Amino acid sequence: MKLTYATILNDLGVKLLPVKTQSKHILAGYGPHRRQVTQFLPFAEFLLNGGNYALCTGTGGKHQSGGLVVLDFDNPDLYYQQNWDTFAVKTARGYHVYFWADDVRSFAFDGLDVLGIGKACMGAYSVHPSGAIYQPLNAPSIRSIESVRDFPLLSKLQPKVYLAPPKSASKSVSKNINTGGMVARIKSSLGILEAMRLYQPKAAKTITGAGRWRQYNCAFHDDNHRSGWLDTERNLFGCHACALRTGDVISLVAKTQNISNAEAIQMLGGAL
Repeated sequence: MKLTYATILNDLGVKLLPVKTQSKHILAGYGPHRRQVTQFLPFAEFLLNGGNYALCTGTGGKHQSGGLVVLDFDNPDLYYQQNWDTFAVKTARGYHVYFWADDVRSFAFDGLDVLGIGKACMGAYSVHPSGAIYQPLNAPSIRSIESVRDFPLLSKLQPKVYLAPPKSASKSVSKNINTGGMVARIKSSLGILEAMRLYQPKAAKTITGAGRWRQYNCAFHDDNHRSGWLDTERNLFGCHACALRTGDVISLVAKTQNISNAEAIQMLGGAL
């Protein structure tokens, strides 16, 4: 059954990751921002030999700007507060609830994580380190929505993680803060494609190409010729047609949000 569910999700375009047997540890070299499964037959053999698998949330679905979003309930009481009417899986401590969503941002609440782009969750019928099986509760029919934040339960909760600065955020940032380690963590956890989809969703819909280099309509001038470029290996962006210089995910967010690089580091650091 593990292979059956992995096949269904793979066919729906969800990126998969191999995970060690009865473990939550993704195999070395794989991850949401690294390598995913590209050859399914060897991966199928890996599952048949007892391996686990994980799903790259924020991937799959019909639209480039959206993807799979999973509500990860560690507090079962929150799960029972409403009928979700979609595919759900019983986990070792709670529940996973699946949606196709246009809004693929990730949030963290007390007792509930919203797993969107750049995150991963264990797949159905994988085996938890405790020996518990990730048990599907219904057929794998996934409901399409705009945003999980539209649900009454989530609209009432205050997220612990923000992917955009609060409107009342102060513009003053201490110059004495040690940001070196934080910058490295941000760059290792937020890819340039993910940053584009989160902070420039309209431009992200124009992205073309495959592999390392992508092209898109630059959001910083009137562009209909895909003058913007993305280097997905070095997580850089730029434009051939305007004065925009090469930048990274931090400068992309800073320019998009009209804030300084220091403020972007503070904002993105709070989302880790």
